[in-house]
Amino acid sequence: MSWILVVLFALLSGYLAYLLLKQKGPKHEKETEDVKNLVFSLSGAYRAKELKVISAALADDFSAFLDSPYRIDNKRNFIALLENFFDEATLDERSVLQEKFTAWEGGWVLATYHFIEKGKMGEKPFERSGKASELFRSTPTGWKAVHFHYTYLPSKESGMASGRV
Repeated sequence: MSWILVVLFALLSGYLAYLLLKQKGPKHEKETEDVKNLVFSLSGAYRAKELKVISAALADDFSAFLDSPYRIDNKRNFIALLENFFDEATLDERSVLQEKFTAWEGGWVLATYHFIEKGKMGEKPFERSGKASELFRSTPTGWKAVHFHYTYLPSKESGMASGRV
């Protein structure tokens, strides 16, 4: 009789574990899908030079690592850097490639991807590519970017410094 109780308890435990795992799966899928949509939306906003859209998606305690100026410790300085870049550049394309999104309990999602940008600095065409890691957290007002890390690969025939935002 005791071995029947042990087997029943094991089956019940296994079923409860299955239900817990099943319950967590869709939540992470929704989180990663929400952040994926935000990443692609931000890429479009970057191409369209929509600073208000980009600024609204950044957390107040935002930080970034770039090739140059290396480290940015607040949202205001990052937006100022983008504004200067947008004054000089025209972007024809910004593509997000080979993306991967990983979510954790507590409302955190890491987005990693390769990107390609094509456009002009003044009248001179440029093309550059790189790798990005972006960390997002869930807030009461939606997903916010907490940290960006961009590494630019050497530019193709552009004469443009690869480390520019």
